[in-house]
Amino acid sequence: MAATELLCLIDQLIALHLFSRLFYGVRGAKCTKEGLHLKSKSADSFIPFSTMTVPPAPLRGWLAQKVLIKQGHETYVLSIKNQGADELVQQLQRLWILHHGKHLQVKAHKIEQLLTRRYLSHHNQTLVRQVCSALWSSWQHLDDNAVPNSLKPQVATVREIALWNERDIAEFQSAFVEHYLAKDANYFDSIESNPLTLAQRKACVIQDDRQLLLAGAGTGKTSVIKAKVGYLLHRKLAQANELLLLAYGNDAATEMRQRCRPLCNTLNCSTFHSLGIQIIEAVTGAKPTISTLATDKKLFKQFIADTVQSLRQESHFERDFALFLKSSSTQQASQAIDLISQVLPLMKHAQIMGEVEQLLTQFSNQMSVIMPVLAEYQLYLSNESSIDFDDMLERAIYYVESGQFISPWKFILVDEFQDISRVRAKLIQVLLDKKAGSQLFAVGDDWQAIYRFSGGDMRLTTEFTRYFGKSTTTYLDKTFRYPQTILDTASEFICRNPEQITKHITSHTAGVAGQGVVKVMVDDELSQAQQLLNHIEQRNEGKTSVALLARNHRALPDKSKIAQWRQLYPELIISHNTFHGAKGTEADFTIVFGLKHRNFPSQVKTPAFVDALLPAQGAFPDAEERRLFYVALTRAKKQCFLLAPNDTPSYFLEEIA
Repeated sequence: MAATELLCLIDQLIALHLFSRLFYGVRGAKCTKEGLHLKSKSADSFIPFSTMTVPPAPLRGWLAQKVLIKQGHETYVLSIKNQGADELVQQLQRLWILHHGKHLQVKAHKIEQLLTRRYLSHHNQTLVRQVCSALWSSWQHLDDNAVPNSLKPQVATVREIALWNERDIAEFQSAFVEHYLAKDANYFDSIESNPLTLAQRKACVIQDDRQLLLAGAGTGKTSVIKAKVGYLLHRKLAQANELLLLAYGNDAATEMRQRCRPLCNTLNCSTFHSLGIQIIEAVTGAKPTISTLATDKKLFKQFIADTVQSLRQESHFERDFALFLKSSSTQQASQAIDLISQVLPLMKHAQIMGEVEQLLTQFSNQMSVIMPVLAEYQLYLSNESSIDFDDMLERAIYYVESGQFISPWKFILVDEFQDISRVRAKLIQVLLDKKAGSQLFAVGDDWQAIYRFSGGDMRLTTEFTRYFGKSTTTYLDKTFRYPQTILDTASEFICRNPEQITKHITSHTAGVAGQGVVKVMVDDELSQAQQLLNHIEQRNEGKTSVALLARNHRALPDKSKIAQWRQLYPELIISHNTFHGAKGTEADFTIVFGLKHRNFPSQVKTPAFVDALLPAQGAFPDAEERRLFYVALTRAKKQCFLLAPNDTPSYFLEEIA
């Protein structure tokens, strides 16, 4: 119907009822293509269709039918005679559609494009539901006969999304993932030397605002990080300069950089400390000077010793230092120096997190020693015009929070997430907060969280949503390092602690016949270890790696003995390491030393004031030592031998079948 014919029909149909004049003050009404002209006793009004928040809507009465016209917060009522009223409303709605249909088409098209191309993240859920709810609040009032066929698909889209429930969202997300798994199968088959597993592929396709990938030992987490980066570039969801890859240590950052170099040689793969340098340099124009006290632990400890010796010349500090020795269960000044050296970085963490006041009150005796030493240390750095790594993180956080540094990174990917401290987490959080639409992809394993002593907070992983907001958690469910026999033993052992996240992992590796984890009862560790080395070499498997592991270096064979074994067994590649140092490594066979009860789990008690500076560790006994033993158990690709002393073995050994 032509617009002029439509207007003529509307004018014929507008037959105001007496009620319009008596109760609503409307004495006359005339319609144009642009809107309605209403006459009243006091004034005339023009209501454009473009400003009507909802289409004209009917409200049937006994003697007359009302037509509601809404403009912003104003509501106008026309009382129309029943004869022809339905047709009138339809024709008014058609004029309303002429003014609002284009807006609907544009919005629906953008939403469909977004949903087709982007994963339905929590941010996108909120966005599309808000837009569609607003649209549906208007379009739901239309008579079906008034909506042209060309707009019905868009109205259906808006209605469906506006009425989504959680199940609908989950089904849509699942359909999206399945679509791209099929579409990009060739990519996932070829990005690594072996095709990715289904769990690895899903971790790439899912793109939530905050995403946690829980990856057990040997499950290929670095492969996923590489594949995730490649997938963002492959689907043109990100430019290389919008990606930031972070690792806890230098070795992990180097491995990420090397693995991702074939994808793009300009990717930013950094440790948190090198990231801090980048941010400071971007703001100040110069790289900060890192004090030698921050890079040389021996020199740092000597500085603490000299500072304490100097401060002890003052009578009040000498008195406080004596109380410090007593309250900290340290008998010698050298032990106190070691303790202060450990505590100073933790105190700086507490300062960054704004938690010092409570510590000063609760542990006044200890703080009366720690704070003067810390003040001298900071004065030294200031006089040297240098900073340490904690200062670096603090300045980086400040520059981001204050807006002096503008983050270019829309996608932040973090490896070994279970090891990061709350200070590192704060730097991540401010980068995310200051970059609209940015995303975090965190890869970690709470079973391997073993750095509490340096501030690593496992709760950032186990309570990920609490710290980072609504998120999606996925799991890698297949290990490629060790056989099912080792996996079953190690998993059962670590999961005795109910605070660890339960994971269901299977092995891709067959392993060797027999047990994966073997307890060998011993009176003499060295002679038994040599027998095991002899047994391993007699397998005639060519060059074979063997890692000798212990809780600390003191429990390992000395260097001369290891050198002797290397000569005796030329086919064996023999290495040695602590449990902490072995994290991230693997060997065909492992031999574990030092499993006496008094040695492992460690019996060293942490002083209360130091414990207050560390992340909470939960109620389960020896939780971190248990995770440390899990790391030791999972370094072997074929078999792990535990040297179990006949005399007072570790109670951990009793839990190993």
